[in-house]
Amino acid sequence: MMTVAQVKSAIFSWVSGVLTPGVPTAQVVWLEQNAPRPPRPYVGLKMITGPRVGGWDDINHTTDENFEIVGQRSLIVSINIYGANAMDIAATLLNSTQNPQVTDINSNNGIAIRTWTDPQDVSQALETNFEARVQFDVTVGCVMGQEVQLGTIGEVDLTNQITGEGETIH
Repeated sequence: MMTVAQVKSAIFSWVSGVLTPGVPTAQVVWLEQNAPRPPRPYVGLKMITGPRVGGWDDINHTTDENFEIVGQRSLIVSINIYGANAMDIAATLLNSTQNPQVTDINSNNGIAIRTWTDPQDVSQALETNFEARVQFDVTVGCVMGQEVQLGTIGEVDLTNQITGEGETIH
């Protein structure tokens, strides 16, 4: 079972691992962190949806009193690439989704890249120049859940609905 923080860490590992040394790890950032922009090229990550439940969860008995409720989750992460070679960086990331070595590393980190959108050139005016920017989204799959302590039943009172006789079972 993963937490959102662990999913974010795994996504960061995927992106920075694929792009190093071309884009140093310090230039892969989560957006909206109230920090200065790193030098270009840089990659900004932003979780835009999720975690979203992907079906019925499994309920697993873990101890006498505890159960684990787990299931598939998906999150969508927006990947924004800034700099003159933004489209090349996007291609590198998207090509990595088909690389068996990368998918094995992601699997070991608890995530799977399920789908992605086409990269879009969303360059914009910044002061007196245009800033090259490419954006695409990836859907990331993982397993999340919770542990539930149900406790034990100490006794049960039974009453016969016909005769009205009762009994307590310990």
